[in-house]
Amino acid sequence: MKVHITGIAGVLGSYLAELFTKMGFSVQGNDIARIDEAWRLKDVRDNIRYIWKATQDLTQEDLTGVDLIIDAGLMVADRPMGTSSPEFTTLGNLLPPLRLLELVRRMPNNPFLIYPSSFNSLYGHPPGTAFTEDTLPSPSTVYGWTKASAELLYLAYHKSFGVKAIITRVGSSYGERGRCYDEKTEILTNEGWKKFSELRGDELVYTLNPETMEIVLQPIKQIYVYDFDGEMYYIHNSFIDLMVTPNHKMFFAPYGGKPRREPIEEMLKYSYVRLFNTGKWKGERKEKICFTQKLKVCKVCGYVGKYFGSKEPRCSKCKSRRVEIVEKEICYPMDDFLKFLGFWIGDGGLGKRKSSEIVITQVKGNTRREILELCRNLFKDSTITIKKNQKQIIVHNRQVYEWLEKNVGRNKMERQIPNEIKNLSPEQLQILLEWLAKADGTNYGSRFTIYTSNPKLRDDIMEIALKASFSARYYIRPKGLSSRLKEGRVIVQKHDNYQILITKKKGNNPVLEIRKVLNKKHHYTGKRTFIEVVHYKGKVYDVEVPEHHLIYVRRNGKPIWSSNSDELPHRLIIYGLLGRTFKLKSPYASRLWTYIEDAGSFYTKLVEKMMDEPDAVVGKVLILAGNKGDRVVTNVELTELIRGFIPTLEYELGEYEPGELINGKPVHFTINSERTRKLLNWQPQYTLEEGLARTIEWFRNNLHYYV
Repeated sequence: MKVHITGIAGVLGSYLAELFTKMGFSVQGNDIARIDEAWRLKDVRDNIRYIWKATQDLTQEDLTGVDLIIDAGLMVADRPMGTSSPEFTTLGNLLPPLRLLELVRRMPNNPFLIYPSSFNSLYGHPPGTAFTEDTLPSPSTVYGWTKASAELLYLAYHKSFGVKAIITRVGSSYGERGRCYDEKTEILTNEGWKKFSELRGDELVYTLNPETMEIVLQPIKQIYVYDFDGEMYYIHNSFIDLMVTPNHKMFFAPYGGKPRREPIEEMLKYSYVRLFNTGKWKGERKEKICFTQKLKVCKVCGYVGKYFGSKEPRCSKCKSRRVEIVEKEICYPMDDFLKFLGFWIGDGGLGKRKSSEIVITQVKGNTRREILELCRNLFKDSTITIKKNQKQIIVHNRQVYEWLEKNVGRNKMERQIPNEIKNLSPEQLQILLEWLAKADGTNYGSRFTIYTSNPKLRDDIMEIALKASFSARYYIRPKGLSSRLKEGRVIVQKHDNYQILITKKKGNNPVLEIRKVLNKKHHYTGKRTFIEVVHYKGKVYDVEVPEHHLIYVRRNGKPIWSSNSDELPHRLIIYGLLGRTFKLKSPYASRLWTYIEDAGSFYTKLVEKMMDEPDAVVGKVLILAGNKGDRVVTNVELTELIRGFIPTLEYELGEYEPGELINGKPVHFTINSERTRKLLNWQPQYTLEEGLARTIEWFRNNLHYYV
């Protein structure tokens, strides 16, 4: 038998390709992923025919001699997107099946056609409704409607044109480990950028609200780490560098669509996608920055002068020792101070402590005059001198000197930007960055570059760029490289030098044109972009946060917003074993959970029956029950089941999702697939409890990987 599978690179398609190959069938299939990116087909890649096409572009020649077609491809696999982009969801999920049905009805051999539908998207039944093979779905979401409509379309072509269509309804799977990042990936915390292996667990991490794109700090609920030996996706170009495990959920927006979280395999099915590396930071706008100045007041003559810390202070006028030390608050405009601070970080230093010398060196005449005017307007109460051929500006200000030494750092390799500055408003942070670039960078109008050899300062600049609504990335110029100056002198780098590229244009998030990517070209720059499947052996990491599930990660200097990806049963199991409280969102959403080993035996039996008694299955709707007993559970019921195995599991109810409640009541249904089981002589091997028990046992044995 010759089998064609649409979406053959996906989860179900690749599983069926391997299954049918082992059964001795001739297997081919189509997908929009390149063959070298179809990592799930690695064990059968040499034994199948791979057609690099979308389903709507298939031709009669592609399907020549095919006896069975399994339509496992799906353009949109996301309920929320059906709400946000109904037209795109409808066209994406109904036009490809229509094209396939039109091809099949004109094929002389009239092949079998199996459509793997869904249960979990077919909401809308009042409480108590029992699904049987004859029950027509009544969904309450646009996405569910497209799934139900596709079923009716297949059955209509069977009745009208004799297409040998078979509908199978399946559910959500579980039993695998989590999806994570590799060892080189870093995450942005309130303590700066850290590798996952450096996290203690008490930090706050930067997260993104996908609805408002607002940047929010949240605590870490859980850190995941385990050993991994297998294939990972590696996406890298001038703007992106990310390595994630299969099925890892990406945060992206298709062309014309809204942002969403979907597995990376689904992202690769779109023609254009936009990833995100910016956000909206509220911050706090401060009009001034204040310092405490100590003064000495003479009780004899009344003279008031600056106090510099001597043990036996005297009056500068009458020399009397009868003086009193008092404190006075001195303030400077914050915006002007940020200009000074940015320039000083790049081209400044601290001189003699006794005379409180704040030094700025600048050889460019126009820039030097600009900073001199700034200092004179800002520090009107301070002495300002110019030295060394008019190239060195020295401000004598003890309060600012001590603040810089304590909070920013005396040595250039020790400098950092304090949190009170990093938490300012985006507009003020933009001022700081632009003046830092004036001192130690290059300005190109809509973008600029900042150079530093200080890793801590580099990370602070990257954090500030995010909060300023700019996109940023950095490259390394390794130490030991030499540069020749105009006068002929050669300089050899003692340290690694970091080139930080910052784009000021708002909304300048990186775009991947998937079809161009497959041709090794990037949509914007023409530079090469790679989406590779590579083998990785080592630790993989992830964290869980209370809300949004989007974290800011960086790899090789290129940050991006990305997601965490554990399935609900896995998270509940881990929380229970660790004795933590879980916030359960969508508590009354119903799910049909399928233990993965049962799906394979179902399709094996179906193909056998199809070959022996085609009339028994053609034109029928068959139910692949997710567990022995056809049990469907709400998320609350699933949690209670797991709690029966793990009494330490505690939970609290969270938000509801659209379609979860109808007229204020949970949408709860049951399954009756007795006809399917008798027809195929098939029984699921595992009840839901047995599948959960096996999964829980795996986590008990591997809990040391989760910290």
